[in-house]
Amino acid sequence: MPKVKVNHVSSLSPQDCFNKIQKLFESDKDLRKLDGNFTCDFDEDNMCGNAKSKQFKANMQVHDHADGSEVELIIDLPLHLSLAKGMVKTMLTKKLDKYVG
Repeated sequence: MPKVKVNHVSSLSPQDCFNKIQKLFESDKDLRKLDGNFTCDFDEDNMCGNAKSKQFKANMQVHDHADGSEVELIIDLPLHLSLAKGMVKTMLTKKLDKYVG
């Protein structure tokens, strides 16, 4: 499966960043357009989570960073969506900029 990896540094604290990313995955309309039936599972204690659907799998981890926090997203796409890797990475980067700065 092709992978898309996105790292994003935010000035927010790791907990604030995690909370905003959680809301992004649970309620963002653009993400739901990709596959409205995906499910999310979050572990607040470890500030990580995953999303699963028929079209993709995604893992998220929020780490401490000198400037606040760092979000790491790794998305597994099926082979037939490999040409959309660039579009997925661009959309997620824009969403992270909007939600966590």
